Amino acid sequence: MLDLFRFLFKLIVSISITVASVFSLAIIAPPSEGLDFDVLEYPTEAVKPLEEWCLTEKEVTSRADDNKPPYVGPQGYDDINGVIVSPYYNKATQGGLVKFFTAIADASTKPCILYNVPGRTGCNLLPKTVAKLAEHPNIVAIKEATGNMAQMVELQALCGDKLDIYSGNDDQIVPILSMGGAGVISVLSNVIPAETSRMCHRFLEGDVKGACEDQLCYIPLVDALFCEVNPIPVKAAMAAMGYTE
Repeated sequence: MLDLFRFLFKLIVSISITVASVFSLAIIAPPSEGLDFDVLEYPTEAVKPLEEWCLTEKEVTSRADDNKPPYVGPQGYDDINGVIVSPYYNKATQGGLVKFFTAIADASTKPCILYNVPGRTGCNLLPKTVAKLAEHPNIVAIKEATGNMAQMVELQALCGDKLDIYSGNDDQIVPILSMGGAGVISVLSNVIPAETSRMCHRFLEGDVKGACEDQLCYIPLVDALFCEVNPIPVKAAMAAMGYTE
């Protein structure tokens, strides 16, 4: 009986993670738009089979080689800049990552944002690799979520003048801004968008003390939003606030 209960519990958790992932929200605050947060919501009817959303590296390269029309995303979503994550499961070499991201950038009609999150992919996009990719005209920014400030400093030194660097961790918004970061691609801002925007505004307008106070003030909330696998906690928070079911 205990084994059956454990099995059912794991099954429910797996389904919850899948559903939460499908309905996740994304918020991006580029400095060119005054750090105003735009919520991009993907409703139920927009969900498509995985094969309709994704192309493999081989398919992307093939389209470029065969002079086929570039891939710009599913119908109705081709005006959204892509946040492109490293390939998962097979840990690519740094040279392989250059080829992977270059193939996608070559095939896209829209600006691309690299997403470095080795905690999820098991593969770290190193600063020297990003510097090579920053030479591509279609690669305009990176969401940096290693949590490694030494790596962030090296990244800024190598290519901060060639692409925008966004914090991918809500507990490091001000530290990354202090090293020349452009803003944050955030989970926290789903719950408190005005306050997160204010934190960025304060820093960029010279109120470093106020920005630091905001950063420290919201650390407990950031911790709560990552008490379980993202995006489960933020989806629960949004539902509690009446924004989602």
